[in-house]
Amino acid sequence: SGLSVAPTCSDCHGSHDIRGKDDPASKVFRNTIPATCSSCHEGIGREYSESVHGAQVAQGSPLAPVCTNCHTAHEIRRSDVEGWRLDVIKECGTCHGDYVDTYRDTFHGQVTALGYARMATCASCHGAHDVLPASNPASPVSPENRLKTCQKCHAGASANFASFDPHANKHDR
Repeated sequence: SGLSVAPTCSDCHGSHDIRGKDDPASKVFRNTIPATCSSCHEGIGREYSESVHGAQVAQGSPLAPVCTNCHTAHEIRRSDVEGWRLDVIKECGTCHGDYVDTYRDTFHGQVTALGYARMATCASCHGAHDVLPASNPASPVSPENRLKTCQKCHAGASANFASFDPHANKHDR
């Protein structure tokens, strides 16, 4: 769109040693994409590298999501656009399908399925680039932080409110 800070082909693919995306030495090889993107998005790169997904990629996982899973490579959309916020739920569901199914059973899930993006989505509670397991005290869904996370949208939420499990996977649906 004419922005001087917008990336060019060589920012992601390199300028002289361009390799295919299936070559582990390529800047666009799946598991090197976070490092490539971090060359411009340093802060987000640090958050991601400390996340559960970043740790999985560092261990060589071919399944953990990288930047292009959510943002794509050539059709990068702003994350504050309603369509993107709704579409990213499906991306989380590619690995966490059972959790997306139970999310769809909730009020938030039913309303987002109708196309309203002002509801809580996966990233609203779990984080975006900095997803951590609930057992990690720094996670927004850890027992230590869950109430504060709920209060971002529900200012008057109580500890009882925050005890609601929005994913009924562990229960009889």
